[in-house]
Amino acid sequence: QDYKGQKLAEHIFQGIILVSAVIGFIYGFITEQFGWTIYIVLAGFAVSCLVSLHNNTVPEKQDLPYTAYLSLLVALGTFGR
Repeated sequence: QDYKGQKLAEHIFQGIILVSAVIGFIYGFITEQFGWTIYIVLAGFAVSCLVSLHNNTVPEKQDLPYTAYLSLLVALGTFGR
């Protein structure tokens, strides 16, 4: 369940970076300025981060089965010693 969302986010992340890299290369090649290539790729990276990174403040709809058990172990102080 959770891995499907991670896979989709990774594909979106890589797709946006790939498209921005191609656009940046073409624009930089036409204008003969390497700086524009870097700016466009960095902008694509920023957009892909904003689009695909998970917002941790939003509670998960379905907790993984072991998270309740780990929370109990942490609360009891028996985990992480």
